[in-house]
Amino acid sequence: MSIKAVLMMLFAFAALVPTTSGQAMLSEPPESILRYVKANYPGMVQDVGFRNEHYRYLKFTDSKNDSRTILFFLSDRDKCTAIRFIYEKGAKDDVVADLNSKYKYSGDSRWYFEENRKRATIELSDEEWFITVTIKPAEKAN
Repeated sequence: MSIKAVLMMLFAFAALVPTTSGQAMLSEPPESILRYVKANYPGMVQDVGFRNEHYRYLKFTDSKNDSRTILFFLSDRDKCTAIRFIYEKGAKDDVVADLNSKYKYSGDSRWYFEENRKRATIELSDEEWFITVTIKPAEKAN
């Protein structure tokens, strides 16, 4: 069974556990992201009532209790360059458990994922009122 198939099964539990998957959308166009979110995050709705002068992104919020936000950052060429999950502070233990179950921990609140010779880094930031999980392509070593 491929890693993508395993991840798709894990998405079925999105309503029960705050899930942090999404790395499959790196480099994907907005149309693919919209289909992906609809299929894998049924409680999330697109928020089009925002403007940002510096970044281009698709924003989705939890329609049930507004406890989770997902941002898919886009390049000038309409490709996903990074994904950010924003959770309420109380979800931290569940999010860390989710990350530990899916990815390889590399220390200092960072994990990594590798598929098809492409590597992504996952970083958890613990803010005062919320936590964020950012997924982006790993920087290439020189």
